[in-house]
Amino acid sequence: MAFTNVQGVCKLCLQPRILCKSHYLGRALHVLSRDDGKNAIVLTPKIITATPKQVWAHLLCAECEKRISRNGESYVLTLLNRKNSFALLDLLNKATPMKEEGALKVFSATDLGIDTDKLAYFALSIVWRGSVHDWKTIEGQTTGVPLGPYEERIRQYLAGEAWFPADVLVAVHVCTDLGSTE
Repeated sequence: MAFTNVQGVCKLCLQPRILCKSHYLGRALHVLSRDDGKNAIVLTPKIITATPKQVWAHLLCAECEKRISRNGESYVLTLLNRKNSFALLDLLNKATPMKEEGALKVFSATDLGIDTDKLAYFALSIVWRGSVHDWKTIEGQTTGVPLGPYEERIRQYLAGEAWFPADVLVAVHVCTDLGSTE
């Protein structure tokens, strides 16, 4: 049950604040995964199942939720697969790859006109959220992404306190197989 006015320390700005119901992958991504009213598929080490449940926790304050949306999430959502369009795939289909090895094609996001700063920000926000909380999935299982010494440097970048960490790389893969695109 989501309680309102949960007081705590925001994991991003590190300030005592009222915490929001923060979704691990974002509520909008969950909505996209439920196309045609079907439930999203959740994979854990113990089970693979369709579920309407979202993975969330009281993690961030409203200001930091807005920061993540403004600095990457809203933009990236415009690129993702929707019922009748897939803007990112359309860009890739019109472009010439930098490199090809079999079915693998490599593109420069900058050459495609993609805002790489926003793409990287959003990708790192997901990975970082996975590192700062033990997310409860289903049947009492938890999941997370240990980042070790990178966790604090990525937090500083996401909070606007530091530049993009020099020793961090973000690579984006676009799946074109039927199972991934339906």
